[in-house]
Amino acid sequence: MPKPKKPERTIETYLGGLAPDAAHILDQVRETLRTVAPNVRESIKYDMPLFEYAGTYLYAGAWKKNLGLYPVYPASDPALEAEIAPYRSGKDTVQFKYAKPVPFDLIARIARIARDRIARG
Repeated sequence: MPKPKKPERTIETYLGGLAPDAAHILDQVRETLRTVAPNVRESIKYDMPLFEYAGTYLYAGAWKKNLGLYPVYPASDPALEAEIAPYRSGKDTVQFKYAKPVPFDLIARIARIARDRIARG
């Protein structure tokens, strides 16, 4: 007898399993990414939301105390990297604590850099 197929996870079901504050923040990140890249494709991979656009991607994981974005490579602009630095928790990971205001403008700039890096080839 074949195994029953698991229901497909969507970002909406992912959001539905989060605490309301975390869900709201992740939904705002989602809207920020849609503004930067209107044709962004959304899916779930590795049990996290995945946002793909023109050959680049960004994962967003909502954890107990923070939202993580992966991968966020070091910025070539030293001023921008200095702005990202307080949120770094690894070589290509940033974490935004729920207890502090989330810098959506910085997230938009990170997404634009990834988008533009692909466009330049």
